[in-house]
Amino acid sequence: MGRIKNPVGLIVLAGVLGWCVSGHAQPSIPKDRIPSDISAELRQGIQRLYASDPAERARAASTLLNEAQQAAPAIPFLIAMFHDDTAMLHGDALLRRSLASSYATPFSYPNSPGQSAARALARITSRTGNLPIDELLAALKDKDWHVRANAIRALGEARDLTTLRVVEPLVDRLGDESSKVRAYAAQTLGLMKLEKLATKDSLMEGLVARLDDEDQTVRAEVARALGSTKDSRAVEPLIVALKDPNERSEVRKNAAEALGQIGSRRAVQPLVAALTDKDWQIRSAALSVAGLIKDYRVLRPLVLKALRDDEWRVRARAAGAAALLSELEDPDALKILLAALRDKQPNVRAQATSACAESKDPGVITPLATVLRADSNSYVRWHAANALGKLGDPRSIGALTAALKDENELVRTSSQRAIDGIQKAMRLRRT
Repeated sequence: MGRIKNPVGLIVLAGVLGWCVSGHAQPSIPKDRIPSDISAELRQGIQRLYASDPAERARAASTLLNEAQQAAPAIPFLIAMFHDDTAMLHGDALLRRSLASSYATPFSYPNSPGQSAARALARITSRTGNLPIDELLAALKDKDWHVRANAIRALGEARDLTTLRVVEPLVDRLGDESSKVRAYAAQTLGLMKLEKLATKDSLMEGLVARLDDEDQTVRAEVARALGSTKDSRAVEPLIVALKDPNERSEVRKNAAEALGQIGSRRAVQPLVAALTDKDWQIRSAALSVAGLIKDYRVLRPLVLKALRDDEWRVRARAAGAAALLSELEDPDALKILLAALRDKQPNVRAQATSACAESKDPGVITPLATVLRADSNSYVRWHAANALGKLGDPRSIGALTAALKDENELVRTSSQRAIDGIQKAMRLRRT
């Protein structure tokens, strides 16, 4: 008897054919198809995917990460969970988890066993390097939109393993009947290195067409994805979206950021105009124009105005942009950076310390040492220690050594790391 070349695909197909005999809240592969020639621990882990409690099914999927190197037999069972859309959290509890998740992953908090299975599959395969692309692409054609959405989510979360051959299938899903699938498709495309595509015609056509999608989340993700293409054909449609007074804030914000990414001079005037928008999110995103301006006499007044903005998040973005003034050899760059170090808001001061490091101006060493010693906020002091370490100037060793007695552990740890790096560089220069 010939050897089966693709057992994963075979088991997934068997699961689809056996859909009618499986409960909706269970993996679509019958439980008796769990392989017998696997470890007891892995077999028990797969069996837990069939629990009656949706939270237990989700935990079981996540727990399979502990067996990542041996979890290949579990992959088809995770794909067979993609249809499981049982919500686990609601209201404020979901909001809190979603906010926390947004800092760690571009995708929303996995609030169903199917979403948890997609994340688990992506993380397992990211560790092993074996992403079942064929099976996931097949799932993109499933009749259940939850399956299609979670297949895209898995591709997006394992984007480092995806290949450019997934681009066309994802572009096709931009026209999906489900807005969730369309949004996930745009989001995943935006996470890929699309500028490396040899030809982008169908990609650009598909994305630009969806800037008029009826769903605002889709439009926002499409605008973000267009920035990752770095294709000048996206400039005019993005300018239209940015200027539209009736468009949602998230879409206009992403359009402004995308225009900055693409780097076309045609975007300068619309972005400069957006710096006076009544929405602070648009004003902040419009500061992406800083990278497009090559004359400090043009950029300086824009940065100074933004540093006086009532919204601290705009001022923080402006502090970061101030580092570009040094690159453009603005004689006032140091003075502007040092003023930002004195902002009343800690996040602005923290961003200003990072901008000082980016500027590479030797004149920032003493001011940063003062911040490290005297700022009342440990987050700012931590940033100052990191900035001094990045600059690598031996003159900062005294301030960094004193910071080893800081009350905050992160400040102490970063200061020691900065000292070690500077001393190592000094030893290398002597040899």
